[in-house]
Amino acid sequence: MTVEQAAQAHYVAQQTVARGTVEQAQTLWQEVEPGSVLESWLAVLGTLTGAVTAGQLAAASLAQPYLNAVSWQQGFRPTPEGAVNPAAFAGIASNGLPLTKLLIQPALRVLRLLAGGADDRMALLSGLAALVRIVDTEITDTARAADQVGITANRRWVRYVRVVNLPACGRCILLAGQSYPYSTGFLRHPQDDCTMVPLREGDSEPQSPKDLFERMTPEQQAKAFTVAGAEAIRLGADPGKVVHARRGMQTAAGRLVTSEGVRHRKGGLRPMPEQILADADGNRDRAIELLRRFGYLT
Repeated sequence: MTVEQAAQAHYVAQQTVARGTVEQAQTLWQEVEPGSVLESWLAVLGTLTGAVTAGQLAAASLAQPYLNAVSWQQGFRPTPEGAVNPAAFAGIASNGLPLTKLLIQPALRVLRLLAGGADDRMALLSGLAALVRIVDTEITDTARAADQVGITANRRWVRYVRVVNLPACGRCILLAGQSYPYSTGFLRHPQDDCTMVPLREGDSEPQSPKDLFERMTPEQQAKAFTVAGAEAIRLGADPGKVVHARRGMQTAAGRLVTSEGVRHRKGGLRPMPEQILADADGNRDRAIELLRRFGYLT
């Protein structure tokens, strides 16, 4: 198995977890009644929170085996300064809030739409779309956070590269093959399923926007770049002129801390992994120390 094959297998495993969790959420959404939206959703919210927590745990559990496989394929024994602790990533939204505060949002959306005059069916469909987006994003964000913690724990890796899986939007395609220091937050948008591959100094990037564009069908190209934009690219236009790569993309914003999940032994708030890496400001010793202290590494 090559590094690229390991990354693809990791992506498939992540997507399997995400799809399974989304399907559970969709089933529970069927319990929502237009006449008692909040009450009916609250009745199943605990079950949903448990399902998403289990999905996060499963997604985070994929990180260490994947990184060990990449290490072997790159020709060195995996010797991280700590193993990824999957439990530290479960039960918390990527912004550090309790999952319940995030998962209540689709029901509140339905209430707002109904209050504005929307019919029951359209309001419920909009709420379902929001739920799917939230659940899918939380699972993939958890998976990437666990990957990044594992990358940080292995000093042989100095950066990671963004790997885009087709079909994908134009924004992601333009960032394909871009590499970033191990401590840099991952640029993403809702339901972004791109993954990361760790690189040593001197390793080459496994893909480029041009490679991806040429692998796409004309229909995929048109969907990602519009019909006119795709034709312009085929005629030699710079894809970056067609799409603003970072539009709608962001890393986690604000100071991310949580009071949920695995706590520091002294209690109190716990920084999220991306916040720890930002606070360490390129000091890997400090980053590893903090990741271990707050339970992300064992």
